Amino acid sequence: MERCPTCRARLKKATICPRCQSNLKRVFKINQRSEFLCQQAMIKLKQNEIQLAVWTIKEALLLQRSQLALTAQKFISQHLEQQAVTYLSRGQKMLAIKTLDLTLSLKKTTFALNLYHFIHQQN
Repeated sequence: MERCPTCRARLKKATICPRCQSNLKRVFKINQRSEFLCQQAMIKLKQNEIQLAVWTIKEALLLQRSQLALTAQKFISQHLEQQAVTYLSRGQKMLAIKTLDLTLSLKKTTFALNLYHFIHQQN
């Protein structure tokens, strides 16, 4: 964190803001926890534990909608979209739908919504 969330003063890793004297210990802990959860989400994705990756990044976003958390959310969402397309190309319609449900629970992208509607129109 570069600036105090209360008064926007520049910080130099101080836990007390030099300008407004706000105690920032909890803010720093939330920031650290969010970063840790983002890292864990990427690890879970690499280990192919997709549902845990989605849950973990959602937790990180609840704590802090940082650029790191938003980027991780986008990355996981795109990974899931690609996985849904792969399932669909293999004729695994139900797996594609389940994957898109998971994708849409994380981030409602135009691509995922359109693909979801396309699959359901094929019935």
